[in-house]
Amino acid sequence: MTLAPSKKALAFLGLAAAAALTLSACAGPTTATDGGGAGKSGSDRDAPTNIEDFTAYAEEIVAEASAEQTNTAPTEGPEIVEGKKIAVIPCSMAAEGCARPANGAVHAAEVAGWTADILDPGGDPSKMASLIDQAVATGYDGIVLTAIDVQSVQASVQKAIDADVLVGNFAASDAEPALLTTNVPLFPEDFFNAGYAMGAKMFLDQGKDMKVAMLTGTEFGSIRERLAGTKAFIDDCKAAGGGCEVVAEENFLVTDLVTSLPGQTAAMVRSHPDANALWFGYDAGANFGIQGLEEAKLTIDTYGFDANVANLQRIADDRGQVATAGSAMAWIGFGIIDNFNRVWAGEEVIDQGMKFKLLMADNLPADGGAWDGDVDVEAGYKSIWGVS
Repeated sequence: MTLAPSKKALAFLGLAAAAALTLSACAGPTTATDGGGAGKSGSDRDAPTNIEDFTAYAEEIVAEASAEQTNTAPTEGPEIVEGKKIAVIPCSMAAEGCARPANGAVHAAEVAGWTADILDPGGDPSKMASLIDQAVATGYDGIVLTAIDVQSVQASVQKAIDADVLVGNFAASDAEPALLTTNVPLFPEDFFNAGYAMGAKMFLDQGKDMKVAMLTGTEFGSIRERLAGTKAFIDDCKAAGGGCEVVAEENFLVTDLVTSLPGQTAAMVRSHPDANALWFGYDAGANFGIQGLEEAKLTIDTYGFDANVANLQRIADDRGQVATAGSAMAWIGFGIIDNFNRVWAGEEVIDQGMKFKLLMADNLPADGGAWDGDVDVEAGYKSIWGVS
């Protein structure tokens, strides 16, 4: 089924907490592939329609999205089923937002006592499909995909399922609902909501007439949902009488990160001096894009997603980036492995409890590292799995 975005400012973030890891039968296709344009009526979230109340509404959204999280890992579940072999296929290990959940899944599998290998396609969809086929042919019991659009590899995923190989994904999209064993988080709510919250953060920083330049990265379904969420907020801003506007929008590919994206970013910002916010679909793009701005001696407040270490450091040092919306990547890895184990133990997959968090200068991780949730979940998984 297709899930519509929830309607209330406070409720929509709470819904994401319940949306973490579940059967993809509940995941459905994207909700707003047109970018969420809703005309005069806004996004249908019942947002206030005068600018004063709308500002308070945005403040509530940002406060909840950035608050300390108390969610924990599951406390009950089957002991580990021994002897499993897992293939982990990221979109590209060159992109930290793909690599971190991949590394998280490998670590979780090793904690479980399983064997896990990373098979890196380097951002090439044809290689993604061939690596899935290779994993099936070489006897892997499960395949973890990270940030791979399942639509682009659907035939290979179907072959894996037909061969009784479990397939899970972080940030899946556009998949036939019956294909995936498990998907994290529930798609597309958490990504849409993160985009909406980022719109609120930009609005509070830049004011009611914010002008946004966007570099999107829409080869990934999760980014399309983030984009739709931010544009939905912009629609709501307009409906409340604000002058929020997207003044430029361009796409880029993960294979462009090191090559053309820095120059593309500088050219966009130079061509749109009215822009006061620069939106990236994911942090790896933001990091390379800001490098291009630094080389061109250009500055603009930049916003991204994934909470990569390099980007968190930029926020801490006030070097171009203002905020990011992060996912607890290590927890995601444990969640997928736990749901695989539940299936092999004859149980159903469950909600694993994680949700996105808005990170900015005043709530960064104290240790200066990656944000992987506000609670340490590894001990909890070890306890229910019966491993040390």
